[in-house]
Formats: sequence, C-alpha cells, structure tokens
Amino acid sequence: MGRFSNKVVIVTGSSTGIGQACAILFAKEGGKVTITGRSEKTLAETRQQLERIGTSTENYLTLTGDIQNELFRAELIKKTIEKWGRLDVLVNNAGVSNKPGCDIDSLETFDYVFSINVRSLYDLTVLALPHILKTKGNVVSVSSICSFRPFTSCNFYCMAKAAVDQFTRAFAVQHAPKGIRFNNVNPGFTKTPVFSKNQHADTVSVSSERRQSFNQFEHEFISEAVPQGRMATCPEMAEAVAFLASDQASYVNGTCLVVDGAFSIRSPEKK
Repeated sequence: MGRFSNKVVIVTGSSTGIGQACAILFAKEGGKVTITGRSEKTLAETRQQLERIGTSTENYLTLTGDIQNELFRAELIKKTIEKWGRLDVLVNNAGVSNKPGCDIDSLETFDYVFSINVRSLYDLTVLALPHILKTKGNVVSVSSICSFRPFTSCNFYCMAKAAVDQFTRAFAVQHAPKGIRFNNVNPGFTKTPVFSKNQHADTVSVSSERRQSFNQFEHEFISEAVPQGRMATCPEMAEAVAFLASDQASYVNGTCLVVDGAFSIRSPEKK
C-alpha cells in the first residue's frame, strides 16, 4: 500500500519535467492521477510512462488543454470528479518563465506569465476547494527560489512566483480551520525542459547547440554556485511535492519548502 492509495490527485503541467515526475510518483504510490498539458504529443509520453510502471487506465485520466482557458479549468475538475467521485490533492505545477517571441519586459509577457502562473493557479484552486474540503485534502504549488532571490531576464516570473508564495501562506491561514493544507515546493536549479529552453515545456525542442550551451552552463556555473555541485533532478522535486501532499506532513501548513542544494543560503565568496 502506497502513501496515496485510493487518493485522487490532479497534476497540472504534467507533460514533462517536474509535473511528469510527480504524476509518475503519485501513481507508483497508489494514487489515481489526472494528467494535463497543452500538447497531446508530450502528454502521451507521460501516459506511456504511467502504463510502463503498471498503471491501469482506471487509475489515470488524460486531459489536453490550455490551463489559461476558464472552461478547461472547470472541465479538469468536473472530469476528475466524474471519474473518481473525489479529489484529495491538487498539484499546481503548470508555469512559464517568459513568452516565446516577445520582449521579456513587455506587458504582453507580463500578462502571459501572470495568467498562467498566478491567475490560472488561483482559479483552479478555488474550483477544487469544495471537493478538497470533503476529503480534508491539500494543495501543493510548485514555486521557485526566484520568488525571493531575483534573477535577470525573468522579472515577471520572479514577481509571479512571489505571488504564489503569498497565495499559499494566505490560503493556509484561511483554510487551516477547515482541515485543508496549502504548501509550496520552491525548486532551485533543476534539469527541466522549461529551464533548459526558457519557455513552456509543452513546446520544447532543444537543439544540439542549445543542449551544448546548457551543459556548459551546468558544468561551469552550477558546479561553482551550488554547494552540492549539481542541478536537481525532476524525481527529487517530485519527492518533495509528494512529502508535502502526504499524511506524513499533516502538520506542515503554509510552508515554502526550498529545495536548492543550499544555493540560496550560500554566502558570497571573496574573489
């Protein structure tokens, strides 16, 4: 019996990266999982991995759509409840850092980043709350160390993730008396398609040149900047998400769990 035996979990942005790793881990631990993303092709890869570990079609649901779409968000909750009659865990993982092809400081990019990272996350959570209340379940959102440690070239992403952190704290205080928990995982540098391509995971197609540049960045910067000397893996982040979503974290509420190999607390070194 796994930690999530007979529990129902929605994981947004589960086509690739951390979301995909979360979906696989929840399924391994006995959960019934709704996976979702914008690309039917990449979402099919997650579905195939679920089937590879022995997940039956009765224990997963695939929904393709844009999380920015109000009707799709409503359908995501509706279809999950129709299939299993309950919802125990919502994992808000879908996110973007910038809008491909747009100026990083434009209002168009601002609206796009906040629409996906904040507005959609908020609305989906509100739609899920009546069902999570019935199961005394919980919500885990994937934020970032960018929420408190700004990085250049992704100002709006940093702002949006700070909003996610405060959303989690505010909702934790508001809903704790009802038996619902809200927590975040704040990943550091993680080997995800979003990070390596700096765009939405569903549209990633990494060129050999880009991959070489990314590998060089990992070797030259990460090995020096991160005390543990490497980037995190997606399964490592999924373990953090699963812990917060599990009964083992029953008294953890309103927490932003930083998982960054000690990067954000390292003191500057003298040159």
